[in-house]
Order: sequence, then C-alpha cells, then structure tokens
Amino acid sequence: MKVSADDAARTVKITLARPWGDMVTGLSIASTGIVCPAGLKDPKALAAGEAKGSQSGPYLLKKSQSGVSYTYTLRPEYKAWPAWRTKIPGKVAATMEYLVSPDPTATGNLVRSGQLDIGKIDASGIPRFGGVGGHSVSVSRFSDFYLLFNERPGTVFADVAPAGPSPRPSTAPPSRRSSRRTPVSRRRCSCRRASPATTRAPPSS
Repeated sequence: MKVSADDAARTVKITLARPWGDMVTGLSIASTGIVCPAGLKDPKALAAGEAKGSQSGPYLLKKSQSGVSYTYTLRPEYKAWPAWRTKIPGKVAATMEYLVSPDPTATGNLVRSGQLDIGKIDASGIPRFGGVGGHSVSVSRFSDFYLLFNERPGTVFADVAPAGPSPRPSTAPPSRRSSRRTPVSRRRCSCRRASPATTRAPPSS
C-alpha cells in the first residue's frame, strides 16, 4: 500500500496492492485515526499514548488509568472543526474525562447522580430517565460492528487452508465421513444490531 498527500489540494491518495472493497468504509468509522509523523517515528511511545504531537484530533491524552479512566485536554490551536449546517451554541469543552463503566445499570446511576454528563445504557434502562430532572435520551438505532479473526500461527484460527480451489464436498454416507477441523480463512464481517441509548444530564449551573 502506498499513501501520498497533496497539501495544496487537501487530498490524500491511497494505492492498494490488491482490491479491498471495505477500504472506504474502514476510513469512515469512528475508530479510524490519522497518525502524525511524530507517532510514526516512535511506535512504542505511540502505543503507550506518550508520543507528543502524534495525534491529529482536537484533544490530547493528559493522563490515563488503564481500564479506569482517561483524561483529555483541548488543543487550543485546533481549527479543523466540522462546518455544521446549523451553528451549535456554547463553547468546546477544555477537558474531557472518560470513565470505564462496563455495566449499563451502573452507567445510568452515574448519570443520574451527576458523576457523568453523558453515558451509554441499554434499552432496558431508558424508562429510568423519562421526565427525570431534565435528562434526555437519544437512541442510535444501528451501528456497525466488526468481527476479526486472529490467524497468527498457533492460534485456533490459524489459516492453514491450502491455496487453490476448494475440495468437493464428500458424498460418502455419514457413517463413513471422518471428523476433522475445518480451517478458517481470513474474513472481515460487518453486522448490524441495535445500539445502546445515550443519556445526557442537564447542564451544570
């Protein structure tokens, strides 16, 4: 794969070694990020979140506790905000803190107690916020999820399928068929399902 950029034209050109139909989709999902030169120079620091100047977004990671919380601060020089059709009132948050809460019920409790401003809950928790203290609920009905197979040697999904056409299915009676493991080739699956609701607490006074 080759990537080239034209700053004057504000374009990026990606040339693939072979066709990949999911490339455009892959570049448009929320988890896709652009790594700046500072991060490419030091992959270890990049993986640890310590490579200064490696991010291209509006916020920089200030501190983190793995699996507990992550704190980000606004880059004052950031100017690449979207040109919204309708102007959004208010100011951009100077600091954002993400708390890891794998339990939707606990997340709802944090929002109701004022410890979180925004949180994701499941559908069963929506009635808890009906007309309660100015809280609002937004439902994102569908989202994209991806299933990836780890095919490294020694793993259960290691790709050991031989090259060439697939063998014909066996026509022998069930009693004569041998039991064997079927190798899994590399696949990338996209499936849709209902997404959790997002609850918002009223603005702080």
